[in-house]
Amino acid sequence: MIRLRADTMKEADVARFVATFDAIDGDGIPVRARVRHVRGGVGGGVIEVDVPQGPGRSAAPPVVIRGLCPSGSVGCLLQSTCLLPPGAGEQSLMLECARARLKDFLRVGEDWQFFDDPAAQDAISQFDRARTAFTAAMLAGRGGDREAIALQSMELAVDAGERLASAYAVQTIERRSPKVLPTLGCVADLGESDANAIQAIVQQAKAEGATLRIGVPRSVVNRGATPDFTVVDRWVTAAFKSRVPILMGPLWECRDPAQAGLDAAALSDWVDAVVRRYGSGVAQWIVASDVERGHAGGASLESRLAITRRLSNQVRTLLPRAIVAIESTAPWGDRLDGRAGAPIVRTAMKLLDDSAPIHRLVVSLSASGHSPQRDLLQLAGILDSLRKVKVPLIVTLAVPSSMGAVAGGADAGWWRKPWSAAVADAYAARAVAVILSRPWVSGVCVDGTAGHASFAMVASHVQRVRRRLAKQSAAAGAERSSLPAAGDGAESSE
Repeated sequence: MIRLRADTMKEADVARFVATFDAIDGDGIPVRARVRHVRGGVGGGVIEVDVPQGPGRSAAPPVVIRGLCPSGSVGCLLQSTCLLPPGAGEQSLMLECARARLKDFLRVGEDWQFFDDPAAQDAISQFDRARTAFTAAMLAGRGGDREAIALQSMELAVDAGERLASAYAVQTIERRSPKVLPTLGCVADLGESDANAIQAIVQQAKAEGATLRIGVPRSVVNRGATPDFTVVDRWVTAAFKSRVPILMGPLWECRDPAQAGLDAAALSDWVDAVVRRYGSGVAQWIVASDVERGHAGGASLESRLAITRRLSNQVRTLLPRAIVAIESTAPWGDRLDGRAGAPIVRTAMKLLDDSAPIHRLVVSLSASGHSPQRDLLQLAGILDSLRKVKVPLIVTLAVPSSMGAVAGGADAGWWRKPWSAAVADAYAARAVAVILSRPWVSGVCVDGTAGHASFAMVASHVQRVRRRLAKQSAAAGAERSSLPAAGDGAESSE
């Protein structure tokens, strides 16, 4: 049993932490731990986590505990503890989250070899303040003072991490090769069926140089239903005539209950029908989404991997030049079913090791719900981990220009200030810089339709990076053309 005190947290905040709770072991594999909130005592009471012993173990393993947690002025973020061994007595949730934040800062900075760079000194100064506050919290007696100081330490550590991530992004984005500019994408709204409206949106996408992502009707072919392709046909036809590139899919949504039970033959027939229908105008295909997660009533992980390999090969057989991708809508691995899933990095690498023709990985990173939920250092961390897959990465980024109130009376968003169009724009600018500073990110697909406010906001920051890289490329080309031909310098000097 792990017991975490939440002395300074409100009951509503503890309830939100418990509702978003999950636990992972030291390898990032989900552990099916049970959590409950014990009310009473000071503040928010105690959070109890019962960790199962597991097969072949003599004791329950140490685990990392995660959940949405108030994080001071930066908002309500998903926080993690360090590895906690069961049976170690009561511990402070805030103190353990602050400890984990300080460790993350040191680990990431060392991985980047960035601490000696002058650009990192501002972040390091803030980290020193966080570490000083953490030491003070450790020395304080149990109670409100310790929890308040620990929260201050965590807040300072989050801010230090965001400063470090932003500074590193500014430095590294200048070193990105300008030969291949990152692509921009937007999402087709299949709720829009008017031909004139579709044409206007496609023209806006063309003006931005954006790829258009188009979904497909949800298939329930094994239950006798016939998918309606009418709206998709209009979108594909408009994009094809305007020569706007298309990314289509997913063909198989592993999390969709309607598709989870499809047998192999029904899936094969479905993919054959869609690819033959649109293959002449679509070169990029997402064959499957959330292979690593699946559905509670669906196939096992090994079965999902086998089906994904089969579908990928099927698309390539029908379209030998097709670019095939898989997608993860939850790459962070939150609430992943430990018995039926595995982190996306392991899943994608397993497919590649088994020679599946996977050429892209699409991941969804969202600033939604109560806040961005992840800070910029966590965003940088997930991008760095996805590099191991060794295929180009397309990031689907959702940054709403406004947020409505969340169910349950929670706030409507917070990132250093209450969420607004200006706050969203500031977050988008820094997030896009972090994303595109990674050379293995080949593009950003905005989770919005061209012409909408959220698309215009994120697209403007992507285009700014594209212009900067294009300017670098032009300057490098001009420098090369001004160099004397081989031998000219020697001859003139004589």
